Amino acid sequence: MAKKNKNTTAKGDAFEERVFKIFQKLLQAEALPINCKRSQIYRKKKYISKESKKEIVFDIAIESFMPDSEEIANLTLIECKDYASPIEDSKIRDFIFRMDEVGANKGYFFTTSRFQSGVLEIAKTNHVGLVVVGNTDELHWKTRRISIKDKYEVFSDVIKTITGLPSERDYPFVAISEDYYTNFFDFLHDDIGLQFQQSLSIDYLTNEQILDVINNESQLLQSTNIVVQDADLLEFASKKGYSVNTSALPNKVLGEIDFESKTILVSDTLQKGSPRWRFTVAHELGHIVLHSKAILQSNIKAIEEYIDDEMAESANISNKTIARMEIQANSFASLLLLPPYQFELAYKALFIKGGIRNYPELYLEGQKCNVDTSKWIIQHLSAYFMVSKTAILKRLAELDYLR
Repeated sequence: MAKKNKNTTAKGDAFEERVFKIFQKLLQAEALPINCKRSQIYRKKKYISKESKKEIVFDIAIESFMPDSEEIANLTLIECKDYASPIEDSKIRDFIFRMDEVGANKGYFFTTSRFQSGVLEIAKTNHVGLVVVGNTDELHWKTRRISIKDKYEVFSDVIKTITGLPSERDYPFVAISEDYYTNFFDFLHDDIGLQFQQSLSIDYLTNEQILDVINNESQLLQSTNIVVQDADLLEFASKKGYSVNTSALPNKVLGEIDFESKTILVSDTLQKGSPRWRFTVAHELGHIVLHSKAILQSNIKAIEEYIDDEMAESANISNKTIARMEIQANSFASLLLLPPYQFELAYKALFIKGGIRNYPELYLEGQKCNVDTSKWIIQHLSAYFMVSKTAILKRLAELDYLR
């Protein structure tokens, strides 16, 4: 029995760590309804109960602060349950009770399972988000911390407002016809029939989700080798309907996509087959695979390696969206050219070949023999995968292998 409890605890801790990393990425991407730049995230943080004055430990907590203040302005708490059976309402009620005990503002309940019937309404009423986490960390939101937008409740509020009675909820916009709307643009588009250009919106993606996309596209890769060849990149582009050409691009731009002519243009300052050429082509392929649909809907005809202010303004693109697109395209290129599983195999093989201890750690400072060993491994990985040493160092840093 003790062994079973130990295994259960380890399983729960591993799931908490997964959710913790998910929220870290959401904070970094400013994808949460809090001020992410003035927030800190914790695991196993203790808070004092208002009534019992005892400590209550929560799986994950996010504390948000006002400028120049040490007092918590917003407390978000996250409960994590890696269960095989559905989550019953008692688990949600217990979490809600503990949230209230410490005065939390928001709550999220994460699970790998599903929720029993009735849990959804309890969560909505008490402003708790229910989230099912998939095998590759994709998030399936069952409800978010928002007001209930049931048609009959909206209708009731509108009638009360018209007749001069106070309504329970305030809406910046409400329209009821054959359907009901609390969003002005949805009403114009769906009910009135107006067509208008919406701002470019790019969904947040984890590296795991981007890797899933690459794996789903793997039939486009020609080679069966673990290293992506130059011909593979060109074949990948061709099967997507794009050609890769060389051009004298301005302003030190290394790559550009023309969506009208379906052409990837690479600067003539880059030698074909060089690490920078390969990464540039892979980066533009990332834009095609991850963003082309949204870009074309926004009537953008071409994008360079960066998007200038004039293009951003004409297409109504926010700086955050631009940054997200570039980060995702870079991640796509890195994961395509340095597949994680194959990279780990090649990395470990070099330790074995060189008779090197302390796998998987590399030392960039200190004793000369350690530094020379690290340079030898980085050089071999760079040559083997045909990417820059900087790309290798970045991957090793992400894996926390560098010392």
